[in-house]
Amino acid sequence: MPAQRSLRFLQVAGIPLAALIGFLAWQLGSGLALPEATDGDAPQQATTTPGPSATPDELPLELTWREAVSGDARFVEVDPQGRAWLRISDPGGGPDTVAVASARRPAEVWPTLHAAVEARYEELLRSDTLRDFFAVDINARRVWVGPRYYADGAWTSVVTESPGAGGGSYHEDRVVLDDAGRAGIPWHAVVDCPTPGGCVEDGVDRFAFDGELEGGLRFDPAPGAARDELPACHLVSAEGAAWIVARRALFRLDDLNVPIEYPPLVGAGGTPNAGYATAALRAADGSVLVFVWAERRDRPTLVHELTALAWDGTTWTIVLAADVLGAAPFFNGDSAFERVTAATFDTVGRLWIAGSTGGLGVWSFEESDWVASWLPVDLGIPDDARIRDVAVGSDGAVWLATSAGARLGARPIAGMNYLPRVEVAR
Repeated sequence: MPAQRSLRFLQVAGIPLAALIGFLAWQLGSGLALPEATDGDAPQQATTTPGPSATPDELPLELTWREAVSGDARFVEVDPQGRAWLRISDPGGGPDTVAVASARRPAEVWPTLHAAVEARYEELLRSDTLRDFFAVDINARRVWVGPRYYADGAWTSVVTESPGAGGGSYHEDRVVLDDAGRAGIPWHAVVDCPTPGGCVEDGVDRFAFDGELEGGLRFDPAPGAARDELPACHLVSAEGAAWIVARRALFRLDDLNVPIEYPPLVGAGGTPNAGYATAALRAADGSVLVFVWAERRDRPTLVHELTALAWDGTTWTIVLAADVLGAAPFFNGDSAFERVTAATFDTVGRLWIAGSTGGLGVWSFEESDWVASWLPVDLGIPDDARIRDVAVGSDGAVWLATSAGARLGARPIAGMNYLPRVEVAR
């Protein structure tokens, strides 16, 4: 069994803690409630008692929604220039199509992510990593897409894919880099087992700067996660470190032997609770924010909880407790069947959260409380569509990647003509 990392808590000597907390919260402006120091082995509890719920009319959330790109949109991120990058999956299993769009300009479309990187290589070197699309190593002038990087006009692959014993295996076109130039790349495999068609396994491989395979790990299974069509892991880069947010534990790329367990999945007496991480992102203070769905037995019933936790490198902090997050109107008060499928911060520190049944909500941190708002509007997606990702630009435009296409929510501007949607040809 790998060693378990113990949970440690904030201890600051020589400085009044309350003053330090207030100063950091003001400086960071990230919307995360920093906790008071506590003793014990439980995660710290951030202040999460909600105040009176705001209504959409009290916040600048009046958005007009339209379909921006057709197809099954898997990921969306907004680059520093305010353009939304979208990955559209190929129903035949081929490479994703990539569209780069904005609220006011026609979209550019490339047949593959590699083609987009080639076309924008010099620009990307002056930009930054775009999670789930590419990772930029500025010093080495490399732009990574999964197990390949582009430099000096050519692609270099650090791995040769080969069929697995039970079917096939491949590395995803997603990658996370740390400051040492190490690359973490998720892989997916179908292996021999008694189940017809084989069994699915997922994990991550770690490659050194020179491309040599240094190690890796195989993820523990999480029953139910595949049904929710969630990624086997999320990749987060924060403060020079690279993090692998697996379904059952968090891992730092340079220390894959040490799983950092999610507190809601650790039951009484150390017995594991059912559940898994469903979404993750980097907060403005550099911590890793993870959303966890958990099922625990509280005899004689089963209790289902949705929780948001932040890992600062040493300590778990509860950012949104189960009784707060699970009570959000767009979750219908039913945590048994709801998941947080995507989340992002906007430029004013609000936290946008998407639910597995198509709900979209906004949380604002006001004084000492999280205040929930929600968008009781028709997003224009079918009832059975899933929101896979969400991103917000500096102009306030909200982008949703859904199984029924990419949606754009933008504030109407006088004299503005909305551009037609982009049809992704297959």
